[in-house]
Amino acid sequence: MESNDQIEVSPFVYRGLENILDGEYESALSDFDKSLELDGEDVMVLAYKARLLNKMDRDSEALDVWERVLGLQPKWEYAQLNKASSLVNMGKNEQALLAYMLIAGDDPFGPFAELSIMNQAFVYYNLGKYEQAVEACELVKESGKFDNDPRFWNLWVDSLGPTDVGIDKLGRVIKEGLKIFPKDTGLTKSMCIYLNWQGKFKESLSLCNKVLDDDSSDVNIWLYKALSLAELGDADGAYDAFFVAISIDRTNLKENQREEISKEFLKLNDERFQKLIDKD
Repeated sequence: MESNDQIEVSPFVYRGLENILDGEYESALSDFDKSLELDGEDVMVLAYKARLLNKMDRDSEALDVWERVLGLQPKWEYAQLNKASSLVNMGKNEQALLAYMLIAGDDPFGPFAELSIMNQAFVYYNLGKYEQAVEACELVKESGKFDNDPRFWNLWVDSLGPTDVGIDKLGRVIKEGLKIFPKDTGLTKSMCIYLNWQGKFKESLSLCNKVLDDDSSDVNIWLYKALSLAELGDADGAYDAFFVAISIDRTNLKENQREEISKEFLKLNDERFQKLIDKD
């Protein structure tokens, strides 16, 4: 006997999808709910609803729906991935990390494995666990799957910065990323700072100016411009750049930065800098 079984799709689903395309999200949710009244275990409709709730920044509600989906299909990696993303958006990073680990652990060579490891790196970074973030980035780099994603390179560089891996490795990663994305703002900023650390103050200053031409609100780049100018002996220029940095955001000068910054500017024998640092 031949089977003529076909998957019947509720007309509410089609209308819901059309409403999403038209930007009518509440109407789309209503349509999906009507479809679920007919079949509350339709995982595709549940997934449509959950993704829409994520899109609407209603991540807590989306999480509940993703849990329903996984209750029906526990091994569906797409649902697990979106559950983890919902947790990240809710600030529940530790729970999200476990969810991402579950994906990679179930199938380390599966289609979602590299993406889950990449997302683990983001979560580790958000948690301030920079060494683990670096390890995850290096696993991702082995696959080469995200080489053409500038977010990967910026994450790797940002994760390397606070660790003790060495400035040479940091420089190699920045340069490798800039070969692929020579106009990437984040990597250019990182190179500006790296050159300052390397004592290449003229090159650092040139890149700082390039960045500030596009974004004059970056406090950190104004600060490194000031530090480079100070090292080059331009006290007035350094003061002006430092004044702009302070004016934009004084809280950028954390307590653990003040002593380091003071030492750099003291080389100029110019009391204006210390007064600006100590000013309430």
